Formats: sequence, structure tokens, C-alpha cells
Amino acid sequence: MNGFTNVTPTSGQVVTTSQAKKKCDIAESVTGHDSELDRLISTATADFFNKTERQLLQSTDDYIIDDFPDSSGPIYIPKIPLQSGGVTSIKYDDTDGTEQTLASSKYVVSVHTEPGRITLDKDESDWPDTVEECDAVTIRVVTGYTSVANIPDEYKEWILLRVRELFKGEPMPEFAETLLNKPGTAYMTYG
Repeated sequence: MNGFTNVTPTSGQVVTTSQAKKKCDIAESVTGHDSELDRLISTATADFFNKTERQLLQSTDDYIIDDFPDSSGPIYIPKIPLQSGGVTSIKYDDTDGTEQTLASSKYVVSVHTEPGRITLDKDESDWPDTVEECDAVTIRVVTGYTSVANIPDEYKEWILLRVRELFKGEPMPEFAETLLNKPGTAYMTYG
């Protein structure tokens, strides 16, 4: 089974409380809804991730898989975007159950595809053998955008529309789903 364990939580918000107020037709001077709007921004950001598997704020996680691919196949990192230098280590339990660290010279990371992928270096023929147990391989990854300014406006707008929907109880406009369909996001999933 594959899964992520968070190592370094995200910090900050994708959109500001002021932006959410404006989208919800709340005057800037009214502060009674600020805490609720902050919570709804977090909820909307989580909803966005659940729909797209796209990490907006920078996050460091351990991607845990049972073993390496058969033969020399790639490892795909499903949380996108994978940052440049976004694989900081690959650790695995060898056939004796001893933890090893795979030298970075033995693999290549591609961040120019979505999802990002790890392939063996051209001089390597096979991934190392692992113990036949669950969770034998841990890949530390850094995903998300390096700053809020780098997050596409379409994604921020979707979050603001979702906050409005949650706050006012009004359905999102039909066009909102197209905001998730930004060019280059062929791997996005919809729930």
C-alpha cells in the first residue's frame, strides 16, 4: 500500500482572510467572521487537494511504498507538483531488514512531468531488493509551490468560490470546475 506521512506541515494560507471577505460580500471592517473564514479557507484548500492531489502550500512528506517497482520501472510521486530537488532521500529496508539509503547518484528525479517520477540512473539496471514486508521504502519528498505568489490564480479563485459556497450556502458556479482544469494538469482527478 502507498501513502504519505507529513514531516513538515504547511504554513500560511493560499488566500487571505481579506480576499475571502470580499468574495463573501463581507465588509473589510467586519471582523466577527474572521475565524470562521480562516477555517473555511483551510477546508477549501483541503477540498482542492482531495479533488486534484495538487499540494498548493509547500509540504515535506514521506511517501511510503511496500517495495520498489519490478525491474527498472519508474516510481511516480502522486502528490503534485514535486519541487525541483524535491526528493531528499530514498530509504529502504534491505532483504535482511536493515535500513539503507539509496545513493542519489543511482536515480534521476523528473519534476517536469505530472506526477513527478523517479527513474534509475542510466548506469543502473535494477532497483535494490527489499525485505518482503509492508512499508519497506520511504521516499522523502517536497511538494507544493515555493510561494503563494507562484500558485496559479485559477486555483486561488476556486478556493475563494468554495469558501463562498461553504459560508453562504450558495452552490459554486458551473464554471468553477473548469478552474481545476488548468493546462498541464492531465493527471488531476475529480471526485
